[in-house]
Amino acid sequence: MDSKIIERANQLLELIHSEVAGPGDYEELMQLMEAHPEPWLVTHVQAYFNRKPLNLPGDTPSSHSPAWQKVLQNVLDADKPPVNEAVNVPVRHIRAWWRVAAAVALLLAAGAWYLTRINNKGRTPANQLAASPIEPGKDGAVLTLADGSTVVLDSLGNGQVSAQAGARVMLKDGQLAYEPTGRATGAVAWNTISTPKARQFRLTLPDGTQVWLNAATVLHYPTAFTGNERKVELTGEAYFEVAQNASQPFRVMIGDTAAVEVLGTSFNINSYADEPVVRTTLLEGSVRMKKKQEAVLLQPGQQAVMQHNITVSKNVDVAGVVAWKSGKFNFDGVSLEEFMRQLARWYDIEVEYKGNTPKMVIRGKPGRDLQLQDLLDALADFGIRYKLEGRKLVII
Repeated sequence: MDSKIIERANQLLELIHSEVAGPGDYEELMQLMEAHPEPWLVTHVQAYFNRKPLNLPGDTPSSHSPAWQKVLQNVLDADKPPVNEAVNVPVRHIRAWWRVAAAVALLLAAGAWYLTRINNKGRTPANQLAASPIEPGKDGAVLTLADGSTVVLDSLGNGQVSAQAGARVMLKDGQLAYEPTGRATGAVAWNTISTPKARQFRLTLPDGTQVWLNAATVLHYPTAFTGNERKVELTGEAYFEVAQNASQPFRVMIGDTAAVEVLGTSFNINSYADEPVVRTTLLEGSVRMKKKQEAVLLQPGQQAVMQHNITVSKNVDVAGVVAWKSGKFNFDGVSLEEFMRQLARWYDIEVEYKGNTPKMVIRGKPGRDLQLQDLLDALADFGIRYKLEGRKLVII
């Protein structure tokens, strides 16, 4: 083992870890590893990754360089057990630096990703692949007007979509907005915007509140806010930036028994029917989450988790919670089942399990612009067997 080589490798790794490395630094590290193919160097680099998981910038020429991809591939190849060799370590921490250079580049652009595999029993045969790639979701929604008629917003151009009681419904640059036309008279009209699976959308409510809708979400709201409160109804996941109006509190209804009450704030609600809990995460301001007679007041950085009762989690990774809004997944120690639920909504697939569900913990924030196969390839490297039949994914 050459101490000078190790010292220089450490210097280069520190530059990369600090996100200040240039293309020449990546190239030098690759050349070091090519000049010294002995196991001691790649093992040292691998050990560094395990001590300090990398969180590379979103989209830099350096992180996409062939030299860096080759470094990661060398580390991954050294980490792979031989075919048919059992891995007997009960809990094994592995950095997934992806099987092929193309996948490495894509996932590096989205940030660090790794899997913790429990009771890993070894490699598995190649999986069956789909005949054609399943593309990621995109912007789009369906608007249901007060008279029950529907408008598909995916392909509409800029301009007026409809005239509703007290407001003009406008579409501009892929966003829906309600422009008040004067004081609303008569019965209040209600609209509903729905994002199917593989769609997301953004709109501005009549009071100026901005709402981002994740996939498979439904928001029901009036075309004008009258009375002493502003009330909307949500199923799914949405991020709100509420326009301040102390005399007219904003309330988000979740089903028949729960509500989030605010004055003016930024928060995220995840209330999918297929998730075991409802999560309300506060970014700014204050909100009160209520369920029947129970209520909790949140401060920024806190999250209310509602199931049978309401509990509060403090010091939550709020940026991770709203990562979907910025085009990233947030796999923050999720199970395989939760991972698959997120994929099912964004890629519009059906997931089926046969046999025992593998026990895994998945972490990372890959981009939501990846094809489904890119994510499945990463899982395959950790022994997950699957079949992809059209839009049906079967975990074997």
